[in-house]
Amino acid sequence: MERGDIILIGATTENPSFEVISALLSRSRVYALRLLSVPELTTLLRRALPVVHLEATDDLLEQIAIYSNGDARQAYNTLEAAAAPRRVCSPKPRSKMPSSAKCCSTTKAARSTST
Repeated sequence: MERGDIILIGATTENPSFEVISALLSRSRVYALRLLSVPELTTLLRRALPVVHLEATDDLLEQIAIYSNGDARQAYNTLEAAAAPRRVCSPKPRSKMPSSAKCCSTTKAARSTST
């Protein structure tokens, strides 16, 4: 560790002072990450909408931000989950979230009747 031969990257929700042995902790840099605010998460989600080809209201983005509890990964995962049915259903470039859910429910019904 002293020579820099080993690079250890880790993440924990626990306090590293209690979870990592002191010899390793004394040779490490510890970064504490803070929870993101609802406006910060809403901004990130708004920027991600074109990437997942969705449109959403600010109220919906705010609800996703509140639900994610300060965690951008959770917010992005929720947005991706909303976009996943859209990718399967239709090649249209953008749609609103409720219509993508409707699209997939009708697609699933069409598949079950065609078999």
